[in-house]
Amino acid sequence: MLNVTARENEKHIEVNLSGALTLREVAQAWQRLEALYHQPKALILNLAEVTDLDTMGFQMLLYLKSRARADGRKVHYARHSAAVLAALDLFGAVAEFGDKIHLTSADRQRFAFKYGLKAHRG
Repeated sequence: MLNVTARENEKHIEVNLSGALTLREVAQAWQRLEALYHQPKALILNLAEVTDLDTMGFQMLLYLKSRARADGRKVHYARHSAAVLAALDLFGAVAEFGDKIHLTSADRQRFAFKYGLKAHRG
């Protein structure tokens, strides 16, 4: 089951996705996201609580990004969960999505991608 909640301020709408984003949930998620997409503000999707992401969920996120680019809209993905990072790694799609990702030390060892990561100094 997927929960979709949104908070709005003067600059953007932050959408929190919580739960699985798989074949069963994509239609529900898309219906809610498409309604928010038509608002005049940028969308930020917080993916921290996405517990499972299959190819349908991945394709929906990819489609939302490509549609936003074509329409001149702003859609950002933030706080990528381990499930989302695993899909980005599997499909080599970090650059395609174009969002900053933040990795823990454990994540850096777990995932193969090394591009687009900045060294952080303490």
